Amino acid sequence: MKAIILAAGFATRLFPLTVQMPKPLLKVGGRPMIEYTIRLLEAAADIDTIYIITNKLYFNDFSAWAANYNSNSLRVQGVENASGVFHKSSKPIKVLSNHVFHPTEKFTAMQNAQFVIDSEQITDPCIVCAGDHMFNFDLNDMIAQFKKTQASQILVYEPESDEKSYAGGKRYAGSVIMDESSFVKKFVEKPANPESNLIGICFYILAQNDIQKIRQFLLTETELSQKDPPGYFIQWLHSRTKIYGYKIGGDWFDVGDGNIFLNANLHYLQDGLTKEDNVVFVSSMHAGKNFVSQNSQIVNSRIENCFVFENVQLVDCKLRNCVIGPDSKITGVHAQHSVLGPKTILNGLMAP
Repeated sequence: MKAIILAAGFATRLFPLTVQMPKPLLKVGGRPMIEYTIRLLEAAADIDTIYIITNKLYFNDFSAWAANYNSNSLRVQGVENASGVFHKSSKPIKVLSNHVFHPTEKFTAMQNAQFVIDSEQITDPCIVCAGDHMFNFDLNDMIAQFKKTQASQILVYEPESDEKSYAGGKRYAGSVIMDESSFVKKFVEKPANPESNLIGICFYILAQNDIQKIRQFLLTETELSQKDPPGYFIQWLHSRTKIYGYKIGGDWFDVGDGNIFLNANLHYLQDGLTKEDNVVFVSSMHAGKNFVSQNSQIVNSRIENCFVFENVQLVDCKLRNCVIGPDSKITGVHAQHSVLGPKTILNGLMAP
């Protein structure tokens, strides 16, 4: 079984934080968010290769990450056509570029999946998943259900209640209706009025026959195939073949904006102050959960539930529920529920 991680978007909704770095490489709880998915895949015995598909702009960033991921136990090899970096940790990982350089040119999610399938001549059953989701479940159990049913599977999230907020705010992706055997009776991507509280997540196990249907979808379903979310493929596929849902609960984060990014960090961080190397924290106070990245200085300031990127200087500030982008210099600012940077230079008070 192969796994494809979709990481080719430009994350424009997370600007300005993703101007310099791809979203899946932003740190959540002290490590790049893509590593939550990588470690989930590494724990599955049936998966023999992991592919990461990205764009030309971010290819070098992912290649650098791949070269250092679990660096104590991996061996790095170059790829002859320079299309990626292939290395071994507990699973081989290969980074591919779709050669797209600008958001206006980008492929849809399923075009990116087909790019990997064609490039690597994949015919095995395949996991297709997003690189910016965080959750925890036993993938081996989901694979066991796939083997039992001999049909494609989708990951389904069940909130504890209709009122439960997740990922920083209630937002439906795919609406799923299943029967008692977990057979998907109905799937609608981004419905205006969801018929169910079950939510389809971009984490699929596609059977061999359904892998082949991606090309048919892209060639014949013009209206749906031009829409980026991969759930539109599942909406199309479920009326043509059997699909089963694998239900999970607990916490799930789909990092789409700065507020969700901060909430995900607050969930995974320990109380107090988490600091990387070379952090200066002088005459300052902290409350709640805070993360301060390397080479940052916090002087005569108070921070509460904040995420501070690398190379930041905060002086005489009071910040609450804020994200401060890299290489910023903020002086004398009082703010809450704000996202700043990168390279923001700001002096004086700022309205909440």
